[in-house]
Amino acid sequence: MRHGVFVVGSGPWAFLSSVWDGERLRYDPVIMEPGDARARTAAAYLNSMQAAATAFRWEEPNTILVIDNRRVLHGRAKVAEGDDGRALVRKAFYVEGDI
Repeated sequence: MRHGVFVVGSGPWAFLSSVWDGERLRYDPVIMEPGDARARTAAAYLNSMQAAATAFRWEEPNTILVIDNRRVLHGRAKVAEGDDGRALVRKAFYVEGDI
């Protein structure tokens, strides 16, 4: 996790990174492409964890889900057909002692 090299993004803004910095795990299979064998192993392991993920069901309109990005590896499914009204809004909240 710490030594596998991933290419993050594309074009002139792409950069190299690992998924583990010793403190936090960051993995986004949409924008992170494994660049070596260790990264491919890490990606395969992280992708296999999807089966153990906890799904959140959006059953009520105007439901809000708050996730602590620094503590939880999370993802979201593709927008389902007929659910084009769904909006993803990112907000940042800082709690004293967090930084």
